[in-house]
Amino acid sequence: MVDFTKRLQVIRCHLLKHSKDPRVVEVYRAKEARHTAEVDSLRMRWRPTKALSKAEAAVAHQKVVGTACVGRQGLGYGVRQRTTTSDPRQEHRKSVCHQLELEAENLRYVEESDHIVQGGWQRWQELAAADVSWNRLLYTLSPDAVKFMLNATMDTCPSPANLERWKQIHLGRCELCGSLSGNLQHILNVCSVALRTHRYTWRHDSVLKIVEQYVQIAVNRAKALRKK
Repeated sequence: MVDFTKRLQVIRCHLLKHSKDPRVVEVYRAKEARHTAEVDSLRMRWRPTKALSKAEAAVAHQKVVGTACVGRQGLGYGVRQRTTTSDPRQEHRKSVCHQLELEAENLRYVEESDHIVQGGWQRWQELAAADVSWNRLLYTLSPDAVKFMLNATMDTCPSPANLERWKQIHLGRCELCGSLSGNLQHILNVCSVALRTHRYTWRHDSVLKIVEQYVQIAVNRAKALRKK
């Protein structure tokens, strides 16, 4: 809602600045002069006239640069901006609004990078996508499994490291090996005691034991038939 309100204020300033009536333009010039005369050290509030000037400069720069090639696509590859209306002012206003959305998205991305837990999704580039379809969440997984999957994805499980961060315990050691890095990654993948005691392969080994039982039954049945 904050970004939406700012975008509306910038649109209003854009209408005033690019109006055909010179008296309306003078109203915008007076408003811009008042915002420029403000002391930044005393009043660091956001101003729509400054945001409009910055967005228009970015749009002008993008128009000069054009559609740049990225990677190995070659020359001429990419989406070009097409004119959808005959009014150039309306097209320019759309470009300004698009630039404001890009700046707001970049600010949100930068803000999330400072969050240890909530910004963890920015480090998921090398991870495989999980199956989080509604059919699997509702009918395949149990409520406890869904809860663990979501908490493990966002690293909000009650691991020793998180309990220490939440001021629940004094030292977030691993209860098995005593390592100081008792985070979720250590517990699920790195703990040496869990590796020696086959905790990581317990589910896989349990499946193999069931397969072994049925194979042994088939082998015994074949031996009995051979004896007959």
